[in-house]
Amino acid sequence: MIKKQKIVRLTLSDIQDIFSLFCEQFGKESWTIPQLVGSFNSNSTVFYGIYMNNTLVCVASVLISVDDMNLLDIATKNEYKRMGLATLMLEYLISQKKQGQTFSLEVKSSNIPAINLYKKFGFKTVSIRKKYYKDGEDALCMFL
Repeated sequence: MIKKQKIVRLTLSDIQDIFSLFCEQFGKESWTIPQLVGSFNSNSTVFYGIYMNNTLVCVASVLISVDDMNLLDIATKNEYKRMGLATLMLEYLISQKKQGQTFSLEVKSSNIPAINLYKKFGFKTVSIRKKYYKDGEDALCMFL
């Protein structure tokens, strides 16, 4: 487990780092640069990150509305996985939830490490979206 790292709100100047990390993690299902720019310009999507040695090693994107925080993505660079960074990030995101807000997410049904992480924080599966992802895989809809 890595000692506590500082989580920062990312800005448009971090877009290339975000894009690179998302491409590494999500391949063909990654966000495009125009999608990232559009999300930054919408003011409803917030990106948080952890930098280590000037490298973005963990990033999360969250769509925030009055009554819900929806975790869109959380990604950790391959060489920094299993060090507790995603746990630290999720802990931080949950601490940002306002009273009365739900916290929701969709996760690939085969992504057992992520599902186990979410369950550890009390997320429950409330429904399944059949063939939700581009590759035809189902998504579990989870709520805290």
